[in-house]
Amino acid sequence: MSGFINPLRSKSSPGYAEALQRIRQWTAASLPPGDPVISVTELSCAEPGCAPRETVILIMWPEGTAWKARIHKAMPDVTEEEVVLSLREAEHTGSAKA
Repeated sequence: MSGFINPLRSKSSPGYAEALQRIRQWTAASLPPGDPVISVTELSCAEPGCAPRETVILIMWPEGTAWKARIHKAMPDVTEEEVVLSLREAEHTGSAKA
């Protein structure tokens, strides 16, 4: 991975790096067999009534399908249960919100 730092990226929550690793591990452990690419990102949420930060988990499968799970919390506040539940829903619908 390159050392590129996006100057437009918003400031991460405290505990971001540790939370990123935990969420990736929980995600990988919750997925069916395969070799997906897992992307976990914390974004600002601009939707009315939304928490100021949200965690987005994107799963891209080799055959071209993708799942997206959104959890309306900053990454350090996300629990394993929320990850598992949102991925379960995303598996059936292609996307999920929690």
